[in-house]
Amino acid sequence: MNQQTTLFSNEKLMAMIIPLFLEQLLIMLVGMADTLVVSYAGEVAVSGVSLVNQFNTIFIYLFTALASGPGGACGVRFSRFAVSSTCRSRSTPC
Repeated sequence: MNQQTTLFSNEKLMAMIIPLFLEQLLIMLVGMADTLVVSYAGEVAVSGVSLVNQFNTIFIYLFTALASGPGGACGVRFSRFAVSSTCRSRSTPC
């Protein structure tokens, strides 16, 4: 039977993912609260706050993409290293 080892267990993955979801939820709630507070100031103020919230969202997505790109490249590099070291330890070529 082929036993595959994983780097993280499901419990560890959930422990990492839950704070990320909470962060995104709080960002959305702060944007909604900003709009609600400014709604008493008028239509122009609400439009300005909504525009700033959209820019914040764009920057968050941009920085997330910039952070996940090198992570993917490192994952590919480490997986190639793991395969090549496995191939070197066996007598048959991969």
